Amino acid sequence: MVWVRPLEPHDLELAAGWLSNERNCAWLDFGGGVQNLSPLALAAMSQRSIHDLMVFGVDGETAPIGLIGVSNIAPMFGSGTLWYVLGEKSYEGKGITSQAVEQALDCAFGTLGLESVNAWVVANNVGSIRVLEKNGFQQIGRQRKCHRIGATLVDRVHFDKLADEQTRDWWNEAERRLIGARIR
Repeated sequence: MVWVRPLEPHDLELAAGWLSNERNCAWLDFGGGVQNLSPLALAAMSQRSIHDLMVFGVDGETAPIGLIGVSNIAPMFGSGTLWYVLGEKSYEGKGITSQAVEQALDCAFGTLGLESVNAWVVANNVGSIRVLEKNGFQQIGRQRKCHRIGATLVDRVHFDKLADEQTRDWWNEAERRLIGARIR
């Protein structure tokens, strides 16, 4: 299972390191082509009400392994943009990021009161597309040749999810946690 908590000052160096990692920053765009953030820029970002930044980790461990955010939060429109980075690649392919996204969506639709959350993924980032699809996002379009990776222009695939699509069967969730605990 996965825990999610707000980004704290002592997380900034670690999180900024993940954002500057070549395996992560190629997929990102923080506006104007900025693909990584310094700890200071991340701290400033975390202070703005248009961003809700969180770290996530694995139950039983205290160290975060990834960063997740809802940015471009527009309360008037009830919308925001989801993004995430799995910093510790040894956890790749284990469903951890998907679980963290599920919790971030509960926060976005519950605590933040959003009605719509959107996300985009570089078209060849199959793992990230799977994370969104597992969480019920629907593909809504494609922006062609708009993202540069090295010398290559690639497409971005756009997704969204509405608050009324964030249904959870709490009984099944509790049962799944119990079964997961038995398997470990």
